[in-house]
Amino acid sequence: MTIPSSPGGHAGVRFSDVRDITAELGGVTASENGIHGGHQTRVVRTPGGTFAAYITAQTDAMNEFSIIKINDDGTSRILYQDYQNYDSSSVNIFADSGGTVYVASLTDDKLSGMNTPEGAFLCIYRVDPVTLEVQGYTARGEFGESTSYGYGYSMPVPDFANRKIYAIFCAGNLPGLFAWFTFDLDTMAWEKDVRTVTLPSGRHCYLYCFADGRGGAYVIGQRDVLRASVGKDTFRDADYVWDNWDLFRFPDMTKEAFTEVRLVDADALYTPEWYPNTVGTSAFLDRDGFLHLLYRVRMYPASAIHGDTGEIYLGHAVFRDGARLFDRRVGLTYPMQGERRVYDPSMPSGYCTRLVQAPDGSLYLIALPTSGYAGSTFDTLELWRADDALGKTWSKIAEKKLLTSTEPMAIDGLAVTGTLPDGVVGVLYHENTGSGYALRYLTVTLPSRPAG
Repeated sequence: MTIPSSPGGHAGVRFSDVRDITAELGGVTASENGIHGGHQTRVVRTPGGTFAAYITAQTDAMNEFSIIKINDDGTSRILYQDYQNYDSSSVNIFADSGGTVYVASLTDDKLSGMNTPEGAFLCIYRVDPVTLEVQGYTARGEFGESTSYGYGYSMPVPDFANRKIYAIFCAGNLPGLFAWFTFDLDTMAWEKDVRTVTLPSGRHCYLYCFADGRGGAYVIGQRDVLRASVGKDTFRDADYVWDNWDLFRFPDMTKEAFTEVRLVDADALYTPEWYPNTVGTSAFLDRDGFLHLLYRVRMYPASAIHGDTGEIYLGHAVFRDGARLFDRRVGLTYPMQGERRVYDPSMPSGYCTRLVQAPDGSLYLIALPTSGYAGSTFDTLELWRADDALGKTWSKIAEKKLLTSTEPMAIDGLAVTGTLPDGVVGVLYHENTGSGYALRYLTVTLPSRPAG
């Protein structure tokens, strides 16, 4: 299946044809767990081509993951497949400035009888930029502290400036834990030590992680604790409540010291309770050091116990060195009227959203409708551009018709690459075909702002 390209409706914007990667791979699809959460890095574009990593099959205990090469000639190939223990966030792909691609598979053994102490299965895969051969570097780490809730929701923190990749795991409830292991890119080996910090505010998951280039890191996470432990035992059907967004600043990843900054507060600032959720959200560290957080908030009446009432909006907050520069509501797209969510096209919030930065420094938001909202057509990729340097206001400048399906999205499967000097962004998403999540890919060429 190929969907013809579109000029985009704005000078300088070009959308490529939509490619059916699943068909190019002979039927390989993404699994439901492979699209759980927008925080995972699933696709990267380098001078040597475009690469993706996905969970492509799963059982109750094991995941199959695939490393994929998307070629410019309209073909794709699987470079490598392997199995790993089940985990909710378990495979990520990224590249260094020279275009060498790495894949991180970071899981644990919490499903093997809750061993004490619990162990981590650590693997970094390197894709040779010339031969495309994949080499894995594995280790089994031992967590320093035991927790009855187990470890999981792992994320890599690539720090190429300091030749390290950190593997950070989440654990606990109230309090929570972060634990991390270190992979040395000079020796291509895992260091033996594990570092652990206690989070009095609770367990945080769905992490967005950014190295600061000076040996430290920014970690953005959403509090993910048992609802009964915070007095929300009748609030919703889920066992967990996802409320506060917090920033953890680690000035030195060789030490167990950090500061915590509240980004989005779950306090009753309004009469309804705040109920942020990770679906459709995005975090981004731009080239000038400004940290952006796009967060979706569900506001429920205090009496509501299900997710079918209330309203949803998208917020955008910007920070510098932990200080909040601004935080504003950028669109209320789905107010509730009875059982129906009413569509308002003013700004996407019932969408998967990703932030990217063009070579000229302009900020762009790529948005794709998610399933389950009345009025959405589920078939149009939208491109928004910030009207100013920080994104205080946005304008939609182009859109691309994707397909005729009524439900291309499920959970949170939109992934984008960064931009190379050519200003092209790779976009990978999935379509729920009823028999699996088919992978689709296209590119977006960003326009350059006029001089002056």
